[in-house]
Amino acid sequence: MTNHLVIPAGRGHSSQLEVTRTIGIDIIVGRYPEGIGLPRDAELTSMFDVSRTVLRESVKTLSAKGLLSSKAGVGTWVRERSAWNMFDPDVLGWHLEAGIDKRFSSRSRRYSPRGGAACGRARRRTVDGRCHRYSARQRHEDAKFRLG
Repeated sequence: MTNHLVIPAGRGHSSQLEVTRTIGIDIIVGRYPEGIGLPRDAELTSMFDVSRTVLRESVKTLSAKGLLSSKAGVGTWVRERSAWNMFDPDVLGWHLEAGIDKRFSSRSRRYSPRGGAACGRARRRTVDGRCHRYSARQRHEDAKFRLG
């Protein structure tokens, strides 16, 4: 006998997920610019027609993804783009929904396995300054040379 998970028809996403997604996309497209505070809780709860608890959970989720930062008595503001967790599945999805721009593609190349950082490790400079691939065989030969 196999146990299958049955999802009742008509059940959609939770309010918290929808609020998180909407604010996340709004941040990505620049509706809430970096370093600028979000509207107060009362305004956001009425805007989304949700409870304060739902809004706070959304803010916690977005903070964990690096998009927001909060401080008691000060408020909640959008963090700089360099702090965003670009490899988070939700953040990637929101970028795809919002449309990829130059800022996203240059940042993702910098941190991707085939991007600039990885290329720097996978290549070495020759005496005349040109780069060429540093193959596994070359690494092995260099290691043998260093060991004697």
